[in-house]
Amino acid sequence: MNLLGALDYENSKQIFKLLKEMCIKEKKTVIIITHNHAVSGIANKVIRFNNGKVEDIIINEKTKNIDEIWW
Repeated sequence: MNLLGALDYENSKQIFKLLKEMCIKEKKTVIIITHNHAVSGIANKVIRFNNGKVEDIIINEKTKNIDEIWW
């Protein structure tokens, strides 16, 4: 399912904000699979794959607010 692919930029940002708020409030994990590297700054953990294998795991000590990124 392509959740954000058909949305315009502002609505995509609103969805990301809601997902982030729900993660914090409900103490849940959301997995986002994307080719858009710009949004990785909002994640606590980024797992990068290459040819179907884990290439890198990055822990963001200080995540960005969705308003701080542009794509």
